[in-house]
Amino acid sequence: MDADDVPGLFTDVDALVLPYRSVTASLNVFLAYAHRRPVIATRVGTVEQDVRDGVDGVLCAPDNIGSLSEALRRFYVEGEPERLRGSVSPADASPGWRSYCAAVLATASS
Repeated sequence: MDADDVPGLFTDVDALVLPYRSVTASLNVFLAYAHRRPVIATRVGTVEQDVRDGVDGVLCAPDNIGSLSEALRRFYVEGEPERLRGSVSPADASPGWRSYCAAVLATASS
């Protein structure tokens, strides 16, 4: 797959779902926002700061099928996908990315 194929992946989706059990950071949130798609994700790593619950996505508990199911139900309330999509704007990933890189470098040097 080429980078040119990525926009087509977002054409027919309502949201990007990231049901991580754990993660430090994920640039997938910013990829979804760049394509004007809300994100449904678990509250892990920097994802919890990157997705604004009820604004441009829906957050749920990690490793919890019931919580993920509830997040999907919340997302699919009539009109909600469109409302959330209207609040999505491309984000500047650089502040979070700088913090992440600093933390990795600090860990590597200790």
